[in-house]
Amino acid sequence: MLRVIAIVAVIGALGFGGYVYWQDRQVPPTPQEEAAVAGENLSDAVNNLKDAVTGVSSAATEQAKDALSDNVANLQASLGNLAASTLNDAADSLNGLQARLEAQGILTEDGLDYDRAVEKVNEMELPTAVRARAMETLREVQDTPEKARAYFNSLMEQVQGAAEEKE
Repeated sequence: MLRVIAIVAVIGALGFGGYVYWQDRQVPPTPQEEAAVAGENLSDAVNNLKDAVTGVSSAATEQAKDALSDNVANLQASLGNLAASTLNDAADSLNGLQARLEAQGILTEDGLDYDRAVEKVNEMELPTAVRARAMETLREVQDTPEKARAYFNSLMEQVQGAAEEKE
């Protein structure tokens, strides 16, 4: 038994000695080897940086596209609301004009009372150029009553139809 212990001790001593010898034999890397490892690490870092920049660029492009899409949608909605509001305002203005002309006796069921219209224009405090243009327009309308009536009726129908569509 003593022999077995001695053999185990010798084998252990040889193993320990081999380990110490091997540790002492490992040579530190040469500067060329260190430079090669550093080059590989630098190459990996550059590749990782490229991937990061590509990812950031893609994300920024996607965000810009989404923001632009949202802005276009908001602009379309705003333009739609503005058009509807403008159309409603125009319809209200025409209806108000019609009501005022009817209240003043200028617009009757038979059409335009030209004498009453001329009288009202003359009563207004208008610059001479504006008064002359208004009188000229009244003469043109008087010369073409059917055309004026058809145009006015068409305009009223368009405005009322557009107002009804928006409601």
